[in-house]
Amino acid sequence: VDIDTRVDVTNAAGGAALVVGTAASTINRGALTSLSTSAAVVDLANGSGTTFTNLGTINSVDVAHNAVLGSAGSDAVNMSGGTLRGIVATMNGSDTLVWTAGMPDGSLETGAADDALTLSGVDLATTYHVDGGTGNDVLTLSDIEHRGGSFAVDDLANGVNLGQDWETLSLINGSEVTL
Repeated sequence: VDIDTRVDVTNAAGGAALVVGTAASTINRGALTSLSTSAAVVDLANGSGTTFTNLGTINSVDVAHNAVLGSAGSDAVNMSGGTLRGIVATMNGSDTLVWTAGMPDGSLETGAADDALTLSGVDLATTYHVDGGTGNDVLTLSDIEHRGGSFAVDDLANGVNLGQDWETLSLINGSEVTL
């Protein structure tokens, strides 16, 4: 599925702007916005594992609500361009989340199982937390200058909250982390 359209959910009780969990692969090139306080903007939860790539815009009502919600299966989420506001929550399953362009405005959560999150060349100034969930999780930072640590609460003044759920942290391609 290749989406290049504008969808606006304008009601707090509204649903998702895009539900594509049963598709083998989906690319968003459009603008998806939702003011819903109960549904993700992009919902992959109706499937059992899919690939989702964003090249467009995805905006939840705020940074504390889900922009992308994964399934219970193994999902691959690629943030290869465009913009995103909200939480990317891949949920259960052995998921892969790769962010290679833009600035995450919100949080990244991989959920239960063995997950891999790669952040490459992106600006983390508005990233609140990056959570690996339970399982054997790998966080790879490539070409990233990062400030943060493990904090009780998210506070952008301290940098990105890495939580306590990463079993492996890899710094490659000149990445630097200040704790």
